[in-house]
Amino acid sequence: MKERRVVTSFLTYTEGSETFGQGNKLLLLKRSDKVRTYQNHWAGVSGGIETNDSSPLERALKEIREETSLSSNDITLIRSGKPLKITTEITWKVYPFLFHINSPTLINQIRIDWEHQTFKWINPSEIINYECVPSLLETLHRVYLPLCVHEGLNDLFKNRSSGAQELSMKALDILKEAVKSKECRTISKDTLELWRNLLNICWHLTQIRPNMKASISYGIINVLKRSKQFLQEGKKLSLEEFETFVIDLIDQTKSTFQENEKKINENFLNVLFPSLGVKKLQGGQETNPPLKIHIITLSYSSTICSALSSLIQNFINYSSQLREDYDSSSLTITIMESRPLNEGATLAKKLSSFLPSSTNTPSHSICIQVITDVSCNYFMSSVTHVLLGADRILGNNGNIINKIGSMSLALSANYFNKPVYILSKSDKIASFSSSGDEPSGEMEQESKKEEGEEMEENDSTELTNSYGQDWIDNIREKNVLIRNIYFEMVESKFINGYLMEIDDDVINVNMIKELWNLRKDSEKIFDEI
Repeated sequence: MKERRVVTSFLTYTEGSETFGQGNKLLLLKRSDKVRTYQNHWAGVSGGIETNDSSPLERALKEIREETSLSSNDITLIRSGKPLKITTEITWKVYPFLFHINSPTLINQIRIDWEHQTFKWINPSEIINYECVPSLLETLHRVYLPLCVHEGLNDLFKNRSSGAQELSMKALDILKEAVKSKECRTISKDTLELWRNLLNICWHLTQIRPNMKASISYGIINVLKRSKQFLQEGKKLSLEEFETFVIDLIDQTKSTFQENEKKINENFLNVLFPSLGVKKLQGGQETNPPLKIHIITLSYSSTICSALSSLIQNFINYSSQLREDYDSSSLTITIMESRPLNEGATLAKKLSSFLPSSTNTPSHSICIQVITDVSCNYFMSSVTHVLLGADRILGNNGNIINKIGSMSLALSANYFNKPVYILSKSDKIASFSSSGDEPSGEMEQESKKEEGEEMEENDSTELTNSYGQDWIDNIREKNVLIRNIYFEMVESKFINGYLMEIDDDVINVNMIKELWNLRKDSEKIFDEI
């Protein structure tokens, strides 16, 4: 059957003093009798994707301009949705978009073309009262989400200080709030349809931060798979009973995350610092050999924070067993500050709460030092271990995606012959690209280029705020670019091993590949939307 690719855009604006974010008034246009299909039916702003269109978004903006006279400067893209297929006489592949009109005054400037005979602004819930083109309601629900989800997605997108693990917990909280709000129940006739509506919300949660997708997806997909399995067992549940079941699954998943963190801490200590648990007898007195530990890391990772917290506490306990004249142990933790938001300073602050007070300092030495990102070489000669978190571990080759500066640290470690370890939960193991595509042929050869194109680049003002207004004024309207890249790739050839919750030893690249092969089909669950 022939397939036609089209875009459908929904325009909204906010009426009244309340701030809804995604708008509380929706534009519907009534198709004229001059169009070829669905004459006199209500629709969004639609049009077929043409061969010279660079993307569905480009076509959407063109159609909005042609059919409403609004330009791209008059509207803001809120989100795009997962394309859906609608089968009538032909198969339509519909790319949905949601735009918010920047000012309510602009609604008076809308001018429709020959494709429509009139238009109306309605409450989104009123769309069921109109004779619309096929599946318009389903298309709308792809992008117009419950308010708590819309606000949660905004929070996830703007959050630049939390690590991937923390964002995955926040994503589960957003899903839980969506279930508790019961908003999806109003558009679901049974539990299976409710599950599918939650599936759409989950898809948006996994897409909002591409470089954090692996960790966010793992917990979300676990809830989806287990809740779907429960429905397939044939149990008759009311909508409320199913909602309660999903909420319990979310809480169980969050508990599992916390248990996994404890297991990583144990593996970290047992594998890298086994002597912390060794006790020897000297002259009838129980003593331990002195330790010289110098760890360097960067930015903030909740997994590394937890592991280093455990190390500090174990080091204090260990050193307290040493004879005073025998104690030459030291623990130094060096943290690269990680500009522009200085998450490394946040890590230092959290770790400092585990240090003894200055009035009660034991004889052993623990030092936390924050350094500039470019000075890692200066300190590297005395380092014993380099630790990195991971926002994503590529299942096909073990390369990691992590905060910018990670590659500089790895290269420095390689030059000084220092071991580099990745501390991460196994849920970070993910596909080659944030889209879920696996590399093959030319894609494999272009993997570095493709990964580079996906990296988040954020607001340049995070950098220029410290430059001063005079500097900003001087470069205005000149070809001076300020690049604020957040993530980069570290190849597995610079990594000595991975420490996770799933094994009591260091994991190598081959084991990463095996783990990925076991779970790489999990994201196909979103094909059911």
